[in-house]
This record gives sequence, structure tokens and C-alpha cells, in this order.
Amino acid sequence: MTRKFTPYLREGLAATPAEFARSTCFEGGHLTSVNAGWRSVRPVIDPVQCTLCLNCYMYCPDGTVFKVRDGEGTCTAVAVDYDFCKGCGVCAKVCPVPCIAMVDEHGGENEGAAEAAETLDETAPVAGGDSATEGGAA
Repeated sequence: MTRKFTPYLREGLAATPAEFARSTCFEGGHLTSVNAGWRSVRPVIDPVQCTLCLNCYMYCPDGTVFKVRDGEGTCTAVAVDYDFCKGCGVCAKVCPVPCIAMVDEHGGENEGAAEAAETLDETAPVAGGDSATEGGAA
């Protein structure tokens, strides 16, 4: 014996469901606020190494990786909308080819992923040596 669930509108809501949907929902794929400058790293895609597997496009949680199309509508490259990218690094983690580098946001101008001197990786050793000897401790 299965019971049917009958949805009902709670009493006391100020708006009808149709009004509520129009006032609080956005069309899928549209972000509403621009990155306010708090991002510390950003993805840089090397188009020469990119194989167009589109993993970055599919797994980006904010949808900021987009397809660049030619005049016929064929996907020729992928790019990042830095206005909305939060710098989470998911695109770099799912890339099967090392063509996406997470570079320092404030590190100056970067030519591309292949030219980036360092990628930010949790497993990489810290540059500059031992911090105990840098402070002048003998």
C-alpha cells in the first residue's frame, strides 16, 4: 500500500508560487555577482597543450570555463571567465594533460600555463629553504 504525497502551499507565504519563482530564481548557467578580488590563484590554460577533452568545462562548479567556437560552431578552445572564477582549482585537478596551471593572482603578468615557472601544489616543497634558518636563529 503506497500513499500518494500531495504537496500543499504553506499558509502565510507572501507570494504565490509563480511570483516566487520569478523573483528568486535565475536561468541556469548565469552567475549574479562578479569576483570581488578575494581570489588568490587563478587557472591559466595553455591552448597548445589542450586536447579539448572538456573535463574542465564539465567539472567547473561555477560554469566559468566556456567553449570558444569558430564561425561554423565547432569548439576550437576553452577559456576562463575570470570575472566569476573563484580559483578553486577543480579544472586543474581534472585535467588529464598538465595544461592548466593555478598561478598566483597577484604575481604579475603570466604568459600561459607552459610558461608559468611554478604551479601551486600542496605536495611541492616550499621554496626558500628551512624557515628556522631564515629568521637568523643559530
